[in-house]
This record gives sequence, structure tokens and C-alpha cells, in this order.
Amino acid sequence: MKEMFRDVIQTVVEVEMDEQLGRERCERSDAPEGTPRNYRNGYTKKTVKTQLGEVDIKVSRDRNGSFEPRIIGKYDRNADGWIGEHESSKFWLNVLNDLKSRGVFDVYLFCTDGLCGMMQAIQAVFPQSRAALRRAPGAQFHQICQL
Repeated sequence: MKEMFRDVIQTVVEVEMDEQLGRERCERSDAPEGTPRNYRNGYTKKTVKTQLGEVDIKVSRDRNGSFEPRIIGKYDRNADGWIGEHESSKFWLNVLNDLKSRGVFDVYLFCTDGLCGMMQAIQAVFPQSRAALRRAPGAQFHQICQL
């Protein structure tokens, strides 16, 4: 679960950088000659505290130093509240909608533990996706279904 949480945070940070620069990774800037250009400039390792424990993420840097991640701010080290007591399919529907609004167009496969209403939440936001279900924590995924 920690790794999945880390991957989601990492993906959102990358999309935020794409959004700020106006292009995806490895694309050239189409800014006219002579105008200041901003490029990616590696990563900074950051340890974030969550209710699942500490998670290490890589935060993108830009040459101008102007990139400010919104999902976890530059100086924030705490991600509590993302996964909490009130976790439900409604919570995950909000997370999925947030990811879509930040530029995630489609997701091929979701892995879920069968949280009540989760399949409907996935289908509402990413209708072409597939979902893998598992019966119990630690169990192998036993079913892949088209939503």
C-alpha cells in the first residue's frame, strides 16, 4: 500500500511539472529564440510522513527554481489526511477526479481490495479501465474484469 501511495504522489508531481512547463518530459520548448526557457533539472529526494509510515519520493526540480508542487508543498513533510478514518469509495472518487483534472487521461489497470463502491467510482472517472480484485490482504489478485 505504501508503494502504491508513493507511486500516486510521484505521478501527480510529474504531471504538475508537465503542467507548469507546458510540455511533457523530453519534449523541446517551443518558446521563441531569446525568451527565457525553463527546463527540468533533476530531482530532490523527500521523505513524507503518512499514516502508512514514511515514504520516499522524488520531487522534480526546474532550472529556474520556480516549481512549487501543489499535492505536497515544497516545505511540507506531512501527508496525513490523504488516507484516514473516513476512507470510502467517495473519498477515492474525489482522488480519481483530482488525478483526471491534473492531466491523467486514462488508466489501464486498477488494483483494489473490493472496497464497496470502488468499482463504480473507477468506472465513473475512467470508464475504459480494468480492475484487478483480491480477496484478502496479501492474497494474489484473482480476477480481472472490464468495468
